[in-house]
Amino acid sequence: MKKILVLMILPVLMLALPSCDGSSSGPSTMPLPTDVVWNLQAFERNDGTSISTIVVGEPPRYQVLFREDGQVEIKADCNGCGGTYESRSSALTIEIGICTQVYCGVDSFDVAFKAALEAARSFTYNGTDLVLVYPLGRMLFRM
Repeated sequence: MKKILVLMILPVLMLALPSCDGSSSGPSTMPLPTDVVWNLQAFERNDGTSISTIVVGEPPRYQVLFREDGQVEIKADCNGCGGTYESRSSALTIEIGICTQVYCGVDSFDVAFKAALEAARSFTYNGTDLVLVYPLGRMLFRM
């Protein structure tokens, strides 16, 4: 009886443990974290330009919150938006629904931010940073 039990448990343990070289057989990205407010840290374009988003002493102006039910909440400077998202593996699609339409000022990039979110096609998450990739660049977020 003990031999049968050991033979049944051993394959399960072998699948659950990482390989000896420290790598795992799982996917390289973690699932999209939900119910976490993500603050934009960097908005980088493929042409090498970036938009500075961090202003000392100012509350975060660009945020994303992915809800477990597929809803997304967005803070785009002085505007708030709602919409839906879908993620599978590292693929991502975001559809922004309704937004407030307040003029946020000449230094705002709320329109570019919303456009980049809707153009996002993939993400990576390493436990700390969330990176959304869109055709013209990437956006780095932190909790």
